[in-house]
This record gives sequence, C-alpha cells and structure tokens, in this order.
Amino acid sequence: MSDFERYGEYNEYDGESKGKSGIVMLLIKLVIALACISVVGILGYRIFLFNYYPDEAKKLYYTDTLTAYYNETDGQMGVLQQDYPYMYDNAEEGNFFGGNVLVIRGAGMLQCSVRYNKSVFDKLGDKYGIELTAEDLIFTLEKNPKAEGDAPIQIGTLEYNGSAKMAMYGYNKLVFSGIDFGEGESEISWIRLRITIRDVDTGKDEYFIPVYHNHAEYNTFEEYTPSRDEVPSND
Repeated sequence: MSDFERYGEYNEYDGESKGKSGIVMLLIKLVIALACISVVGILGYRIFLFNYYPDEAKKLYYTDTLTAYYNETDGQMGVLQQDYPYMYDNAEEGNFFGGNVLVIRGAGMLQCSVRYNKSVFDKLGDKYGIELTAEDLIFTLEKNPKAEGDAPIQIGTLEYNGSAKMAMYGYNKLVFSGIDFGEGESEISWIRLRITIRDVDTGKDEYFIPVYHNHAEYNTFEEYTPSRDEVPSND
C-alpha cells in the first residue's frame, strides 16, 4: 500500500471523528440553551405570580352597602385607590402582602386584598402547634390612636371576605364598611389591617399590613374608574 493510500484513510477517520464531535458539541449547546430558557421561564413565571392578583381580588366588590350608595349617587361614588409602597406584614418574613386598596369615603368603605404563599400555613401552624388553614385567619382594621402612646382603635365591620387561589398563592378580597374617615383634625391619618389567628394567642407576634395613609408624609390617592363589569347586579 502506498503512502498516498494510507493518507487517504487517515483523512476519512479524521473526518468521521470531527463529524461525531461536532454533533456532540451541538447537542451539548442545545441542552445548555434549553436549560437557560427553562430557568428564565421559571423565574419569569415566579415574578409574574408574585405580582399577580386574580380579578375577583382586584375588582370593586358590591355589597348591599355599596349597591345602595351606587344607586344613591347614580354611580358617581368617588372611588379612590392608593398604592402604598410597603404593604406587607414583615420585610424579612413576608407572611402576608396587601394590595388593591379602594376607598369610598361617602360609603364609609375600604376594600383591599391580601396575598400569601400557602406554605405560610405550615410555617405558622408549626410555630403555634396547630393545624392552620385560611379559614382560621381573622381580619380587622385599626386606625391611628387619639393620642400618642394610646393603643390603635378598631374600626369598621368586615362585610365581605372572599377567597381565591392561583398556583402556590392564596388570596382574600376584603370589604370593610362603617368607617368614619373624619374631617380636619379628626381625619384618620392611617389604617392598618390586622391579621390574627382564631383561638390562638400569638403573644408578641403581630401581623399588620398598612392599607391607608393620609398625612403629611404620604397622602397620594388616585381616582379609580370602575370598568363596565364593575357595576352592581340587578338581580
């Protein structure tokens, strides 16, 4: 066999080797690309869920009180919304988050929603030695005390408490009525949502979410225009 023949055989083996290694590298690149896409997709989905509220938790909800006020004002209810930047109970633990605050002063009403990861029930249940569910959460409102050093004052009545779920999150739509927002010196400066657990003494543990501010440091409100499907039912 001549040297030229052997050289040709070496070229064939070398070409096959390069072809196989090229396919392997292509497969590795595809796997890496798919992994990156998956990670980005998962992170994007988690960010989406963290900021997501279902419609039933966001929309204006009509109780008997608000329906009567809607008819009284011919739909001109003066609904305001407020987006306070720190609507959570604890910056480190983040057990409960608030949002979608709607204020109807003339009707003496405040609506808001609460979001929580379902794992919070296992965490707090283990903490207090109980089996905890969403039905065990009690929601009340408190306003600023009359004088410095006094305890906050409970206000309003919970007229509606609806619930919804999405993936690992649970939501509550809360409607409080019977609130006197006051005027001038008697005007309420802040309102917080207090979350307690039925039949449990949490001791020093407190779960509060600020839901309303109207004072020198923060008093930003925006007009809320109800959509076409946010009207009281004629049933």
